[in-house]
Amino acid sequence: MAEQQQNVVDYNQLQVIIQQLVRNEMQPAMQQAENRAKQALDQTTASTSTNFSKLKAKLDKQRLNDNITFTKAGHTDQFKHNQQVLEVIDDTLEAMESADVQAMKDHLEKERFWEFDQSTESLSVAGRIQEFSNFWENELKASNFALGIVREGYKIPFESEPPPFFAKNNASSLKNQEFVKDSIEKLLENGCIEKVTEPPYCINPLTVAERNSKLRLVLDLRHVNKHIQPNKFTYENIKQVSEMINKDDFLITFDLKSGYHHVPINLKFQTFLGFAWEFDSEMQFFVFKVLPFGLNIACLVFTKLMRQLVKRWRSKGIKCAMYLDDGIVGDNSYFSLIQTRDLMLNDMRSAGLTVNFEKSSLEPEKNKTWLGFIIDTANMNFEVPTPKIQKVLKLISEALNSEFLSARKISRIAGNLIAMAPAIGPIVYLFTKQIYKFVESSFSWDKKRLLSLNVLQELEFWYNNLEKVKTFRIKTKPEITRIIFSDASGTGYGGYVVQKFGNIIAKGDFDQTERETSSTFRELTAVKYILLSFPQLLENETVEWFTDSDNICKIINRGSTKQHLQNIAIDIFNICLLHNIEIYPTWIPRALNETADIISKSIDTDNWSIDNETFDYIIKNYGQITIDRFADNLNKKSPRFNSREYCPGTSAINAFSCHWGKNEVNWLCPPISLVGKTIQHLRNCKGKGILLVPLWPSSYYWPLLTSNGLQFEPFVRMFLVLDPFFVNYSRTKCVFDGFAKFYSLALFIDMLE
Repeated sequence: MAEQQQNVVDYNQLQVIIQQLVRNEMQPAMQQAENRAKQALDQTTASTSTNFSKLKAKLDKQRLNDNITFTKAGHTDQFKHNQQVLEVIDDTLEAMESADVQAMKDHLEKERFWEFDQSTESLSVAGRIQEFSNFWENELKASNFALGIVREGYKIPFESEPPPFFAKNNASSLKNQEFVKDSIEKLLENGCIEKVTEPPYCINPLTVAERNSKLRLVLDLRHVNKHIQPNKFTYENIKQVSEMINKDDFLITFDLKSGYHHVPINLKFQTFLGFAWEFDSEMQFFVFKVLPFGLNIACLVFTKLMRQLVKRWRSKGIKCAMYLDDGIVGDNSYFSLIQTRDLMLNDMRSAGLTVNFEKSSLEPEKNKTWLGFIIDTANMNFEVPTPKIQKVLKLISEALNSEFLSARKISRIAGNLIAMAPAIGPIVYLFTKQIYKFVESSFSWDKKRLLSLNVLQELEFWYNNLEKVKTFRIKTKPEITRIIFSDASGTGYGGYVVQKFGNIIAKGDFDQTERETSSTFRELTAVKYILLSFPQLLENETVEWFTDSDNICKIINRGSTKQHLQNIAIDIFNICLLHNIEIYPTWIPRALNETADIISKSIDTDNWSIDNETFDYIIKNYGQITIDRFADNLNKKSPRFNSREYCPGTSAINAFSCHWGKNEVNWLCPPISLVGKTIQHLRNCKGKGILLVPLWPSSYYWPLLTSNGLQFEPFVRMFLVLDPFFVNYSRTKCVFDGFAKFYSLALFIDMLE
């Protein structure tokens, strides 16, 4: 009992023991926690002080910025852009101080101000170029036509003033009233139209156009357009791009926001562009202050305006093209294209043009979509995008499942196919003959008719083969690997493949039915039978096919409206498709004495040459030539020459089927449309020669000769600036007639290295 009493501890003693235990065992951990809490409090206080200081600095800076004003809109835009960049830098530095890597990344990626300002969604483009007239005049050196628009607005060139006019709005606009109302309000908000108290001189109907499931408000200006005579002009298109770009070039594309609306209309002419719409049961009147959709010369006006920028860029050696408000640029260097892109974006900003960044593709790549086609420089081909293919296949499928179809619906299919021609090639014309015949023979646009067997066959062909033929080589004609000659008589056919050690011959007789057909049918059948005679020999080959029938060349490429000839053309195509044969038919004369008669009746608008005195001066400086590649028997500069068609003394037709290398010194005076192709072919052949071209820095071929606008490419070894006397053999009006209003260049080109 005594031992147990010594171990008894009362409550107070127990409390003292526990406190001593806690003090001895837990004090170090508690002290450490207390120190951490104090340190965190100190950091929070310092951070709060720093944040308040930074906030005060930002507010002070904003007060200063708010008091800064500029007289020019361009300077204001640039100042705002700089402010945004500095804000991003400040935010990034703050994130760096707190070691917040994700925040740093978010700030740097925000809006991407480093490259260009994309925040243009709310920016009105209406007549905006007028605020930038100094750039157009002093930097672009724009034409008087362009400067007139920029300074005073576009003055519509009426041949006669339209009479007063009032028309009700079209049914399509009444059908889409909410869309029309919203569009008018948006146009009004953006300053593209103006509400007027008095009825305009011409009150034109509104119409709504639908394309690719998208609606567009159009001013129906048929009444006004009758009093305007539009000048003919040529759009730049995919063809020019195919001659500008090279394999593995990098590309960018850009699109202008509401392109037409950049162009102001002169105040006196706005009254001709009026329309009316009912708001809250009250008829209200409006006029367009900018170039509207519906004016028949709008495309010409906008193209000529954009040409001022294109001229500037090309003169700097930039490979670019514009189709209305869609642009494309190419360069063999990724980083060079980045610099070019920034220069062009800056030029467009300085000109008052607003880029639609959502529709633009400004990252250099070798695969871009432009004008609805995929341009692939790695494989050097055009391709129809899959959504377009699927859209057409859906239309064709619906047609094939219907016994009856209207001309309107069948023409939609034909129109979509023809629009694909740059990517599909001439085959599109070969297999739409019957479809167009169906449309042309229809008395009503919307009345349904029974589809003929021939139309169904063409539709089935496209349904089965459209995916297979959706790509086409960018360079129009590849290297020829086989040459075939063929002919047909009244009783049989014969032909041969040219071989180095003996030609391979094919021959046969026609049956009685074939003997009674036309010469065209027999010539076409000869091609078919010769293809069938040795398909393995021609498999995977590119064939130039010589025939003395001009009709055969056209029918093989584009088909025939005569069904019996069309059937043979389709057979030829199917044989080539099965064995992967590319065939390029070329006409040759049956006898040379017939050539002169053919040439005398045909008109070649590009048949011109320079005077002998200027030519002799060129030869004196560069040395003798060995062959003239673009000539005929009248204007040849050498005993040996190539011609567009056969003529007395010609060495070959189609100069591009010949090799220009080895020991040849080529005299090259091509049509303007073939200058780019001429340079490319000379490069492919590693040849040399003298190229005569107009000194036109705005032409599509100029960037092929100079990459920086300051000096020619290394392959241009020498050049002469000339003012020759042009001899015009075409007997038509031509700029190459007598002394021209421009200088010319004689370039000695050597592609050996």
